[in-house]
Amino acid sequence: MGVCRGCGAYTQPRNGKGDAYAHCKACHPGAIERRWTQAAVLEAMRGWRERYGGLPSSYDWSRTHARARGGEAERRLAEGEWPSPSVVSTLFETWSAARTAGGSEVET
Repeated sequence: MGVCRGCGAYTQPRNGKGDAYAHCKACHPGAIERRWTQAAVLEAMRGWRERYGGLPSSYDWSRTHARARGGEAERRLAEGEWPSPSVVSTLFETWSAARTAGGSEVET
């Protein structure tokens, strides 16, 4: 096992002792840049609120729930570029934290 040069996380061994990767999967050169940041999620929440009059719930941004609810829910989800509920949870831990993260930034 080695240590990532980028973030210090442990890396996986390749071919035995002393032969670990130099970077973790998230930091390795050529890794895909994260599309959603906390700021981008808050911006998406503001956009949703402006369009539909309220902040989104995890159900609003869930493709599975939108398909089950049909009609309006599917249309709203298709009309914009929204992060998945798991992205919001990963970045903020909870939806409540996401809603309050920007304080007046999101609520106003």
